[in-house]
Amino acid sequence: MMSYDSARKKVEEAEFFLRLMRRVERTGYSLDGSIDALSEYTFLLSGWLNACYSVTAHLEERGAREKAIARAFRTHHARYYKHATGLRHVATHIDSVAPGHHGYFPPRGFNVNLKLDQPQNVVRGFAVPVALGKDARYYYQHDTKAAAIGDLCDLHHRELRGLIDECDRGLA
Repeated sequence: MMSYDSARKKVEEAEFFLRLMRRVERTGYSLDGSIDALSEYTFLLSGWLNACYSVTAHLEERGAREKAIARAFRTHHARYYKHATGLRHVATHIDSVAPGHHGYFPPRGFNVNLKLDQPQNVVRGFAVPVALGKDARYYYQHDTKAAAIGDLCDLHHRELRGLIDECDRGLA
């Protein structure tokens, strides 16, 4: 298996952890009932962080150009990868990284949060039912800002795929 293929497999692994994280978040229950939901979510988050880091490690093995691109990516995404203070380093070497908040942060003004992470069967010309419940979500809190962890993970998956594509195309 070439390094790009193994890096893509690691993105799939990260997506697997995210699917499990979303299930725990959505139901509020542990998948197997052996521990509380927050602990299980925290363990899954640690697995997600390590799978994401492994994407860059696999790319580094490919060659000097890819190594430089992967390291620049980790520097740019210091929140996840910075030595000693990044979430992945903390989760792996120091302590569990638990969400800073579980609940619902309504958007400002008269806006609503629409959870569109589930595929919808939309037929042109028909109304689409949208549930506007106040679903509890896990949030990452940094300084005074809070962001839904699942949304951050989705964004990071797109960035990781872009990183792999950049290396694969030979762009520097």
